[in-house]
Amino acid sequence: MHIEIIKEEIPYRFEMELAKELFTFEVHYNKRYDFFTIGIEKDGQVIVVGEKVVLDSPLFYALNDKRLPKVTITPKDNSGSETRITFENLGETVLLEIGGLL
Repeated sequence: MHIEIIKEEIPYRFEMELAKELFTFEVHYNKRYDFFTIGIEKDGQVIVVGEKVVLDSPLFYALNDKRLPKVTITPKDNSGSETRITFENLGETVLLEIGGLL
């Protein structure tokens, strides 16, 4: 399972249920330096603003906040050919994979 990012709608917000909890995600793209950021809210409270999306690095992993999702969200390249996330490869070869419970 993965989170689909609709690049044509960036910047945008969407809601998603993870581990039976509803979260609001906000996606941005930095065109100048070719990277994405994601923020997350729960119950209208901002938890994280603008975390950079990095290949093979779980989102929000370094944060100790009980409001964060109880599952991992990790940008993965299933083709094995990418070294970083770009506008061209996100959603193509690089997907935001939802992992197991923390």
